[in-house]
Amino acid sequence: MYVFGYGSLVSPASAGRTLLRDVEALPAARLAGHRRDWRIGAPIVFEDGTRATGGFLDVQPHPGSAVLGALLAVSPAELRMLEGREAQYDTVEVTDSITAEIELSGPVFAFMGRAEHRAYPDMVLPTRYLELVTGAVATRGEAFADEFWATTAPADLPTHDGAYRFADPAQERAARP
Repeated sequence: MYVFGYGSLVSPASAGRTLLRDVEALPAARLAGHRRDWRIGAPIVFEDGTRATGGFLDVQPHPGSAVLGALLAVSPAELRMLEGREAQYDTVEVTDSITAEIELSGPVFAFMGRAEHRAYPDMVLPTRYLELVTGAVATRGEAFADEFWATTAPADLPTHDGAYRFADPAQERAARP
C-alpha cells in the first residue's frame, strides 16, 4: 500500500522521521480530480512560546484539477503511525485517481483535511514547514517544482519564524518519535 504525499511527505527525511526508518526514492504521482491548498489548521507552539493555529497543506476533491506529489510505500502499521501524525486529516483511498511513474502493487491513500480543521481565521504559516516543503520539492528537479507550485493555491497567510511543535503531545510524538 502507498500514501500519496503532497506536502511534507514529499520529503524522504520527514517521512522517515515518523516511520523510524530510512526512506529513499519516492516515485512521482498525480492525484486527479483534486486541488492543493494551505487551509488545514493544527494547534502548534513555536519555540518562542507563541501558540497559534498553524496552516498546513491539504488536498480536496475538485473536478478538472490534478495535484503532483509522491508515493510512499507503507505497511499497515506504518499507515497507522502516519495517521497519528496527520491527526487533522481523514485517510481516504484514492487509488483510482492516481497515475504514477511506477506500477502500483496496492491501494493508495491520501490524507484529506477534515472540515472542522479547515480555514481558521487566525492561521499562520510556520516558516519551517514552508522551508521543509520547498526543500523537498526542489530536490525533485525544476519540472517537478514548477508543476507542484503551479498546482498549489497561494498560502495567503502570515508567516511565523522558528521551530514549532504540535500542541497535542500525541500528535507531536507521532510526528517526531
